[in-house]
Amino acid sequence: MSYVSLLADDKNVIIYRPKMTKITGDVVSTILLMQILYWRGKMEGNFHKPLSVGDSNTTSFADELGITKKSLTRAAKNLQTRGLIRFWTQKLAHKTWWEVNVEKLDAAMAIAYPPEVPKGNFGK
Repeated sequence: MSYVSLLADDKNVIIYRPKMTKITGDVVSTILLMQILYWRGKMEGNFHKPLSVGDSNTTSFADELGITKKSLTRAAKNLQTRGLIRFWTQKLAHKTWWEVNVEKLDAAMAIAYPPEVPKGNFGK
């Protein structure tokens, strides 16, 4: 099997939604937000995951996404400034916690993804 075939069949794909950049402001922030939403769904709410170097049990966002700590930190701060997420670190426990502002994100998504109006002739 070729490497191209392996890529085509890869189930471990990071989701990127271009329309989300209207909400996040840039591609890296969008990718980070999508990954935060993925882990939030798996953990059923707030969760802890390191931004870069993680403990032995947890893969960091930097490792998962293949992006530098500097780029991820900038993206996380951007998302927090926009009010879409909140993150904080427990220094002694070496854990970074993540929380999504669901109400604000839902409101922003309603603007970025307006309901589609059916096409066609009405009233005929």
